[in-house]
Amino acid sequence: MKKGKFFAILFFASTVFMTTAVAAEPVVGNQEEEGPIDLIIRAGKQIWGSIKDGASRAIDDFNDAITSVTSNIPAGEWRFDNGKYSTTILCEKNGNMTVTQTNINGETVYTGTYTASTNKITFNVQKKRTKILFMTQLDKMDEKWEIDYSIPFASNEMKINSKQIPVDGNGYDFSRPTIFTATK
Repeated sequence: MKKGKFFAILFFASTVFMTTAVAAEPVVGNQEEEGPIDLIIRAGKQIWGSIKDGASRAIDDFNDAITSVTSNIPAGEWRFDNGKYSTTILCEKNGNMTVTQTNINGETVYTGTYTASTNKITFNVQKKRTKILFMTQLDKMDEKWEIDYSIPFASNEMKINSKQIPVDGNGYDFSRPTIFTATK
């Protein structure tokens, strides 16, 4: 259905509904002073106000739904294994994010927050914790990593590529498209 027809039908239906509601509404004041034209004008104002309010609420609800869906698209835990090395990306619904690179000797964990659009994650890295055997080093960071991603519909895989994710212990370069698998 074309947009013009849809809005014409919507306007007609709301006009009929509002006219019925206004006609059922008791008239306050002196009925002799308010003629048919005045009733039509008042009904028209009420109808227009209802249409504007309804459209505004519908647009707000639609925008909230889109924001909710797009901001949580990559939420979950995703893992890539490369021999004895693994890289895990954890995107939490509350906006926190962790990238963990592990091997048999230790791990490096990058933590911070993220925002996401339909195909890009911006990871604001705030801390780096490196643990090798029994030694741990904590460093503050202030970096932004851009991560391109795609998740096929109803898939447990996410394809990512990023120039900022450090290479793993086997030298794997994440600027190449890489398939991560959902862990949960």
